Amino acid sequence: MIPDNLFTRLEQDDYEEILVAQNRASGLRAFLVIHDTTFGPAHGGTRTLCYSSDREALEDALLLARAMTYKAALAGIPAGGGKIVVLDHPRMERQAAFRALGRFVESLSGRFFTGGDMGTTAQDLLWMNEETSYVASEADPRIGDLAEATARGVFAGFRACLDVAGLEPGRTTVAIQGVGAVGYRLAELLREQGCKLVVADVNREAAERACRALGAVAVEPDEIYDARADVFAPCAVGGTVNPETVPRLRARIICGCANNVLADAAVGQELVKRDILYAPDYVVNAGGLIQGGNAHLLGKTDNREELEAIYGRTREILERARIAGRPTQAIADEMAQARLKRPKTYHEMSWPSSASHRRGW
Repeated sequence: MIPDNLFTRLEQDDYEEILVAQNRASGLRAFLVIHDTTFGPAHGGTRTLCYSSDREALEDALLLARAMTYKAALAGIPAGGGKIVVLDHPRMERQAAFRALGRFVESLSGRFFTGGDMGTTAQDLLWMNEETSYVASEADPRIGDLAEATARGVFAGFRACLDVAGLEPGRTTVAIQGVGAVGYRLAELLREQGCKLVVADVNREAAERACRALGAVAVEPDEIYDARADVFAPCAVGGTVNPETVPRLRARIICGCANNVLADAAVGQELVKRDILYAPDYVVNAGGLIQGGNAHLLGKTDNREELEAIYGRTREILERARIAGRPTQAIADEMAQARLKRPKTYHEMSWPSSASHRRGW
């Protein structure tokens, strides 16, 4: 299962640790990747999916963990990046598996904090919370609605894209791929500004809800790439902007809440050639981390100013990339890497101890 060049890969992007969790009694199989803890404990969600192989699951965890580090670095959160991926399979006994996963997270004594992500339910998190305090609980009033915070951050980035492209919301059509918890909230914000909506979701009920409540037009999941829209908003799985889908896109802008939207770096270069403006995913979808991270680490619950700052950060990246003629993702990566390499300030060196984190949960 382990690739022959694994350590070369880890050195290239400076990963700190890969941990494997296995519990035969419950069927738990999971990877936890800690990418970087330069500025504080690693933060990242727990994703639960039916992966085709162990290798695919590990690759997903590696990419997501690195993106969390860059997300925290650019957002100014005193935290690093990590990720858990759980390999879902028919023999997994869910309650026992997530309780075992909670004990696994607890054993790290605050080095890693987690929360929800694709495929992981609120009940799964509650089972984890029975075994560890290092998991976000929706019952904690300080945290608030993380999906709402994520959507508002993406909306700030969306406005930056429109301003750079010279578009007006009332004359803009947005094709939204996925109208789940975050995608639907984003759709609401866009509709309030007068945007027309085209939606697609593998969950037909979710798409129909957007049609009824928001006046959206639904298309089949594979047809969303061909939609006549100004903006393509990927809000589901990653890798949907790839060599097969890019030629089909009619949108001038890509801005959504999904993680790891681009299949690879070459796709970013292709977007430059096609003059498609891409808002790097970990820049615009940082709202949930900002809301949760500031609550956990700093006791800060009002993060409206930080969420709005995503507008300026996105616009800076877009304009730098336009001037340089380079992919926006490359510019964002360089900005995050530069921040990670600079000396830490006293404040950044003084993030709370594990014990104080536990009291805070």
